[in-house]
Amino acid sequence: MGTPGVPGSYAPPPLFLRRADAGTILSGLFRTWWDNLRSYIGVYLVLNLILAAVSVVFGLLLLNYVVAGGLGGFPVGVLLSVPTAGEALLYLLAVLLATVVLTAVVAGGMAEYSVRRFRGEATRVGDALRRGVAKFPSILGATLLVYLIVGGLLVLPILLIFRLALGGPAFPFLPLFFVGLLVALVLAVYLGLALCLFAPAIMMENTTAIGGLERSWHLTKGHRLSLFGAVLVVGIVSSALEEGMAIPGSLVGAGLLTLLLVTIANAITASWLVILSAVAYDLITRPDPTAPVGGAPLSTGPPPSLVYGAPLSAPYEPFFPPAK
Repeated sequence: MGTPGVPGSYAPPPLFLRRADAGTILSGLFRTWWDNLRSYIGVYLVLNLILAAVSVVFGLLLLNYVVAGGLGGFPVGVLLSVPTAGEALLYLLAVLLATVVLTAVVAGGMAEYSVRRFRGEATRVGDALRRGVAKFPSILGATLLVYLIVGGLLVLPILLIFRLALGGPAFPFLPLFFVGLLVALVLAVYLGLALCLFAPAIMMENTTAIGGLERSWHLTKGHRLSLFGAVLVVGIVSSALEEGMAIPGSLVGAGLLTLLLVTIANAITASWLVILSAVAYDLITRPDPTAPVGGAPLSTGPPPSLVYGAPLSAPYEPFFPPAK
């Protein structure tokens, strides 16, 4: 007969990670978004209006053309002169850079806000955005690296195909290069999914751009197919909503009405991918303290406040590495 153990000397049973499949990610995304609807729409509506103003300013300065548009908005304006190809390219690059920078300012803060709201923690948008501004260099650096990696995989094959198409003798080889483009597209999607959790990792763990990308790469292992399913659903729903909102303005031929409706649609959907990454990050990294072990829950006391089916653990602050 074995010697009975000393009370209190046993090791606690292991904690279990929560499921981070497409269903739980989407459920957490839309619940978090709905419970904080005014905050998300307010922040992204302001962002859209700022980006629309940037489009107008750059259109006047670079194209002599009044252009209005936001995140994915339809260009609407009055042509004052015919721009050259160089002017048009410069305009597109300026708007793209401004969009990336302004979006990065918001993305970090809203990623932290989304993680904390998904946990049920009390937090304010203003505080989260101030944290985002403080971590802006890391968020921007990681964003630019992802764009360079993923965009480079797609842009280079496309440019090569156009070059070969214009070359003439290489035309019979174009199908082979289209296959290469398809492979590059699959690889770009894979890398985009592997690196998509960098924003919450940077914000919640107080890491750098490279550290956030490395952390995302490790966290998404075993979850990339689930992330792909969740991102695909969000992309389909958001595209359908934006196209549907644009129909009334198109039917009456009112460009400004179309722009207004699309801007509102963008304000509704623009936060979804940010929330998705935050929910996935929290589901993957936080254990479930009431997971059953041997058929019995770890806790027999009253259940704590629930966050979409998962118990609320004690809030913790971002990790700060010790000073050297």
